[in-house]
Amino acid sequence: MGKRAIKRPAAASAPKKRPASAFRPFPLRKRCKDRMGQRRKQAEKVEYVRHGKRTVKSRKGRETWCRNYDSFHGKTADRMVDLHLEDGILLDWEGRTCPHCGVGTCGARVQDDNRGPHWRCNSGSLCGKTVNPCTAHPVFKSGGGCQSSSLSTKAKVLFCLTLGMTTAEIHLLTGAGHKMIEDMSAAVATARQIYVEKKEPNVVFGDKAQRRWFDAEADESVFRAQLSDDGRSKAREQWAGVVERGRPDSLVLWKTQPGGTEANAPGPGAIKKTDWAPFLKRRLENRKVILHSDGARSYKTRASGLVRDHVVHCKKRKKIGRKWVWLKPVYSKVVTHKLPDGSKIRVRAGAQIIDRAWGRIAASVRSAQFENWNKGKDMWAATADAIWEVMGAAH
Repeated sequence: MGKRAIKRPAAASAPKKRPASAFRPFPLRKRCKDRMGQRRKQAEKVEYVRHGKRTVKSRKGRETWCRNYDSFHGKTADRMVDLHLEDGILLDWEGRTCPHCGVGTCGARVQDDNRGPHWRCNSGSLCGKTVNPCTAHPVFKSGGGCQSSSLSTKAKVLFCLTLGMTTAEIHLLTGAGHKMIEDMSAAVATARQIYVEKKEPNVVFGDKAQRRWFDAEADESVFRAQLSDDGRSKAREQWAGVVERGRPDSLVLWKTQPGGTEANAPGPGAIKKTDWAPFLKRRLENRKVILHSDGARSYKTRASGLVRDHVVHCKKRKKIGRKWVWLKPVYSKVVTHKLPDGSKIRVRAGAQIIDRAWGRIAASVRSAQFENWNKGKDMWAATADAIWEVMGAAH
């Protein structure tokens, strides 16, 4: 018999190395997850401000005004008059009617060591009085006592008020009396109020040619409350406002009539339809405006050429399955609107711009509205324009 062949197992081959590109430390995602990622990449980014000036953080350290504090230091009275005439803060009385008699005409400016720069009425014995730079001025007061200060000091105080400094800070910096600072602060607020109330009716929302749709925000806020004599009811001061996104100078404010409430009531409630409907029909109808607001019922008033959305600023309790959960408040969200012509547009709902404006409004509503109009601009030049508007209307 031949030898029996013994089958031996073949030598095990060495394991193949996995390429580095095929290494996956985690399991593959599901197909639905991959599709969701693709959809997110394809989604368009919706800007909060689609037209006009984008909202940026106000940085005073990077702004440049036409004047600074050093511009008024060490200047003579005649040079200060020239500076204010260039800025439009003072009037050149040459050729204008005398503010004292209203009959004569003021001559050329004269420089006197005792009286300083002034103009004189040419009516002779009828008047013949002198007109100094601060005569009949809406902000600068002329006189003795606490008002007797140089034009340079008054300009420094006005510059500090434009910066928003307090009375104590201005007093310590310039040495001016507190009475003069308080009077000038009230005069500046009055000049701004007159300027805003004159320019506000000319604000137009949307596009006159109706070429595209614009975003606008509406909201209301309560500032003051006064308790009645018997202590049972309380009257509150409520203001409503509308602003177009990208245009800070389009902020329009008006006082509403909320009615009295109980003394312990948290507030007068949302704006009433009787306060909102007239403004809607007069300023927003047929303007191609997308109105963003909160959930107040009054804002649901229908108008042609107007599309509306809202967000809920309070957390809500909702039942999901068998559990009740609290949903976080929504301040901004992406909304798709179907326009009257059948097209669709994606915008961001929310009222963050006007909510931010309410935070800057404190004692004087119109003065804060003026600051919002000129946010990021040369505030000294803007204040000069307001003062010139008041002086031009009076003289």
